[in-house]
Amino acid sequence: MRLLALVVLVLGVLVAGGAMFYAKDRYAQIEAALRAQAAQNAQQQQEVKPAEPAIKTKPVVIAARELRYGVELAPADVKIVEFPEGSVPANGFASLEELLGAEGGQSKRVVLRAMDPNEPVLKSKVTGFGERATISAQLTPGMRAFTLRIDTVSGVAGFLLPNDRVDIFLTQGGREGLTSNVIMQNVKVIAVDQFSDKDSNRARVARTATVEVSPEQAQKLALAQQVGRISLSLRQIDEVETAEEIPSVDLSDIIKREETITPPPPKKQICTRKGTEVFCTGN
Repeated sequence: MRLLALVVLVLGVLVAGGAMFYAKDRYAQIEAALRAQAAQNAQQQQEVKPAEPAIKTKPVVIAARELRYGVELAPADVKIVEFPEGSVPANGFASLEELLGAEGGQSKRVVLRAMDPNEPVLKSKVTGFGERATISAQLTPGMRAFTLRIDTVSGVAGFLLPNDRVDIFLTQGGREGLTSNVIMQNVKVIAVDQFSDKDSNRARVARTATVEVSPEQAQKLALAQQVGRISLSLRQIDEVETAEEIPSVDLSDIIKREETITPPPPKKQICTRKGTEVFCTGN
């Protein structure tokens, strides 16, 4: 009996082990088939999915640090970065050699307008090789620089700075009294006294302000300074649009005189008495 039970036990163990080995082998085959199917599906999806187009870029020279007016450009002041082709500035520089010239060759360029770090260096913001940072280099093509005489009051108490925009008033007297007119609007200030650096934000009492105007406007300002007093009114920094025409102002708009109303003279009446009654009639 014991021998038979031992034989049955051994056979059971062998059958169970064989079943486990078969199941393990079968599971491995199924798992390998699933992995192969997943890889095939991923490959098919990758083949179907369109490839993303590569972004084309171009090199652009930018400021490596804050650059102020009048600074001579050096290699440490700028660097090259890649810009998307559609975002490249039209008047920028594509290489350090184009901006700085060959080492030991041309004279240096000078900064005309202040630039912040990582701001593209534009041709309109620097001089040519060996040129000075003069007012004439900052003028818009076709425009002129014209200097106005100002004082503490007419110059906005010394808070007028280069690159501000102003309205220009002319106050003059005549037979009918004083009148004030806005003769120009949204005029750019390019220098105060002999300072043209817009980053010089210290208030100063100036005697002159140089503005950028057209040749025709320069003629009008030259005449206006001879016939009356010029005053400047500072505009809000983001207000770039010229306002509508502003009518002139005279003393009658400031001082409202009360009109004296004379009452009409009383009407004469003729009264007659008849008994105890009185009858009156007017003229």
